Amino acid sequence: MDISVIKWTAGTENAELEAFLRRPAVDAEAERTAREVLAAIEAEGDAAVARYTERFTGARLAPEEFAVGKEERMAAVREADVEFKRALTEASGRIARFARSGMKKDWQ
Repeated sequence: MDISVIKWTAGTENAELEAFLRRPAVDAEAERTAREVLAAIEAEGDAAVARYTERFTGARLAPEEFAVGKEERMAAVREADVEFKRALTEASGRIARFARSGMKKDWQ
């Protein structure tokens, strides 16, 4: 998977960055699909998870195969390149900060 990194310096114009910032906040088709998947999982449970896993990834898994074992997780960590790990860490931190900033005080 390629992750695009846009380098920007204050006071400079960057068409790629401008296009990124002007994109819709939520892709309507992605939201529709996500709602469909979540509704099916709520109604059908693991059967829906298995069906959508196959649809989106091509992997046929039985419910007992859903969990990823420690060896497989460690292999993935070893195989992921440094830039991906850095981008993932940055994204995770930003998502967490965004979620906390919108949380009602009485939910903390």
